[in-house]
Amino acid sequence: LSLVPPVLFFTGFAAAIASYNQALIHHILPDFLPLLHSSSLPYQLTAPALALLLVFRTEASYARFVEGKKAWTNVIEFNLSNRFAWRNFSIRTCRMEK
Repeated sequence: LSLVPPVLFFTGFAAAIASYNQALIHHILPDFLPLLHSSSLPYQLTAPALALLLVFRTEASYARFVEGKKAWTNVIEFNLSNRFAWRNFSIRTCRMEK
């Protein structure tokens, strides 16, 4: 899933609108053309939902991180206990041979 095409599209669109408005302000384009602007209301209405979405995604990713950390700890503990058992076995074997 590539984000490059939509990001490039919206960046280009925003740059075109900004260039158009700057051309109107500096009287490069005729004055009868309208100045483009938008309301901030849609951003204000969607901000709480976006904040909750980010919180829940962060919480879910942290839970996955903790689960992975526990699994890795189990692997390390098993490896260390396995080494300890082999060392203990080899030390006892060496003592019995003497």
